[in-house]
Amino acid sequence: GEADYKHHASLRDLEHAAAKGCIICSTLSNQLTDDQRNEIHRRHPDTITLSATLSKGRTPNTINFEISFDPDIFIETGIDMMLSSSIMAFQPVTDISDPQTIRVVDGGLIKDPERYNTLSHRWWRVDYLQLTKATSNKLKSGFQISTLPKVYKDAISISRDLAIRYLWIDSLCIYQDKDDRSDWVQEAGKMNMAYEHAYCNLAATGSERSSEGLFFNRLPGLAHHKEVDLAFRLLTKHSEPTRYAILDNFYWEKELVWRPLNRRGWVLQERLLARRVLHFGRNQIIWECSETTASEAYPSGVPPSLFEFDDGLNLKPLSLEDKSQHQHATTSPNGVSNLEVYARNIWQRIVETYSNCQLTNGNDKLIAISGIAKRMRTYIQDDYVVGMWRRYLVVELLWIVRHERQTRAKPYCAPSFSWASIDGPVLPSYPLKLRVPKVAIFSVIHVHIDHATSDDTGLVKGGHALLKGALKRLGPYRISDGRASWMLEVNGRNMTKQLGEGREDETLQVLLDVDQPDFHADMDEGSLYCMPARRIKDPGHDSLQCLLLKHLGNGDFIRLGISDMSMDKDRVVMLEPHGNAPSIPCQSYNDQTGEHVFRLL
Repeated sequence: GEADYKHHASLRDLEHAAAKGCIICSTLSNQLTDDQRNEIHRRHPDTITLSATLSKGRTPNTINFEISFDPDIFIETGIDMMLSSSIMAFQPVTDISDPQTIRVVDGGLIKDPERYNTLSHRWWRVDYLQLTKATSNKLKSGFQISTLPKVYKDAISISRDLAIRYLWIDSLCIYQDKDDRSDWVQEAGKMNMAYEHAYCNLAATGSERSSEGLFFNRLPGLAHHKEVDLAFRLLTKHSEPTRYAILDNFYWEKELVWRPLNRRGWVLQERLLARRVLHFGRNQIIWECSETTASEAYPSGVPPSLFEFDDGLNLKPLSLEDKSQHQHATTSPNGVSNLEVYARNIWQRIVETYSNCQLTNGNDKLIAISGIAKRMRTYIQDDYVVGMWRRYLVVELLWIVRHERQTRAKPYCAPSFSWASIDGPVLPSYPLKLRVPKVAIFSVIHVHIDHATSDDTGLVKGGHALLKGALKRLGPYRISDGRASWMLEVNGRNMTKQLGEGREDETLQVLLDVDQPDFHADMDEGSLYCMPARRIKDPGHDSLQCLLLKHLGNGDFIRLGISDMSMDKDRVVMLEPHGNAPSIPCQSYNDQTGEHVFRLL
């Protein structure tokens, strides 16, 4: 249960209490930005409500303070008060042993057990010194630290303080020639080794750009853990004071998750693969490793409730040999090991998190996650297929685009059947949460991928999957502007229920990979088809997912999206053969089974 009481009735009261030295009120007041504070003073100085709630739920003995306003202003801010308790060699590496100059050296010259650090940072759009064919001799013979951006200088200084002689920085250790990316492609595919074997990864988490460095002017109070003795008689019915720790509800998001660095696609891999990460934040330094997470405010460990929604951190323990990391994995009905179940589910969460990140070059979509793929392959023990895995590809092909207005990644980076072909957030399909052999109603005969290099987790030039299933003619008609608001005709029969004016059929969803206003031209050409792909039949739930396809010619198709419909007697026809099936274009057709063989590009 919960109990509430009003703590302050206006912003003026809150600020007055903060000025008087109230730790709770000053902590809350610091949550407001200058823009928010000015807006409240200008329009709503007396409409603030600061309330306290005693929670008896998941985190017992927690008092939550939140600031709320009238309906036209919403500011996410609040605090919780919880009961308080008393070198491997690689090519090349930056040598930072000389205090006057630095130089790039061949990793083969580094002898074990020499250690090195790495740096995660935002390049931004600034032309700093980089390793190219033109600068190679200069960088290898030695150059002044003063020619580097501040974030590099700070990383060098920190490494020296840690008695680390070598530092690996991507822009100085991989050739960056724009007219010849051969070295970059080769070395980028091995970048996972740089981060996996580094002593520590220094993350410029608080920096917007390379010129800002790793250290900032900061508010000292934000880097300290606060405790206070309080007696909440109205909430706890206790008159004696109890010691509470003050927790900022958005501490982890503001310090780490929402920072621009952690929106970069490359950085997710760097953060997950590094054994240790030292985040230099805007307000404090934060430590991450597989064993613990700590900060200046919480040197004994950050309370888990503050980072429970940070997938980057929750996915951190990729050392899956440690049984404690996968002991909670469910046993698959197919006899798959707990480790594989856990590893596959972890991979899908990585894909979901990664798809929300940003890449300057869309062509990097697969290579920027290739290091994690290489690591996960040792646990999954399966063939990697452009962001998915071969054994359960019949399920993994049924990923869904999370938002409308997405586009295909440009330039080309993956076949249309891969989530990596989409520039934007996707929801992957979890293969081992369902009894795969009983629900998949098509099969993957063969997969061919044209890799750009010998690295089968990196860049690709093309590819296709040879599928076998029952193709049906498709006619999608837009009903309204809503993303899933389509009427579907399959083999000339309307699958959308007519519910009357102003009401839409919520039992059928059309989720396009790339939204578009209509399909009139494609329907005129007769190039649209669908294929029933998976039936999910559980007590009280019976639904059918279909792949939506466009025929390009010669039995070659591309993916357009997914449809999901609840099954009933009128829709069972989706699973029945149709008289026009033999005339549908494909590689081959089986009269006995009613199945088509076709290529999905």
